[in-house]
Amino acid sequence: MTFPTDSKLLNKITDYCHKVAKTEELKVRQSYVREVKELKLTQCFRGKSHSRKKVAKADRRMRTIAGRLVRELLRELPSDSKYREHFELCLKFVNGEHL
Repeated sequence: MTFPTDSKLLNKITDYCHKVAKTEELKVRQSYVREVKELKLTQCFRGKSHSRKKVAKADRRMRTIAGRLVRELLRELPSDSKYREHFELCLKFVNGEHL
C-alpha cells in the first residue's frame, strides 16, 4: 500500500470532478483531460533526482487544474445537490487548508 501523497489525492479529485460532471450532465468549459494525462506521466518520475523540478511544476499545475474544476462545478451545481459538501471538502484540500 502506498502513502496517499498530495498528487494522488489531486488526481482523485480531478477524476471525481469528471465523473460528477458526466453523471449530472454538466458541461465544463475545459476538461483538461489531455493535460492531466501528461502531468500524471510526469509525476511517475518522482523518485528520480534529475526530474525534481519538473515533478514539482506538474504538482503545482495539478493543484491549479483541480481547483478550477472544483470551483466551476460548485458554480454549476444546484444549491441542494448531494455533491456540494464533498466538493467543499475538496476545495479546502486544494487551497491547502487543514481538514
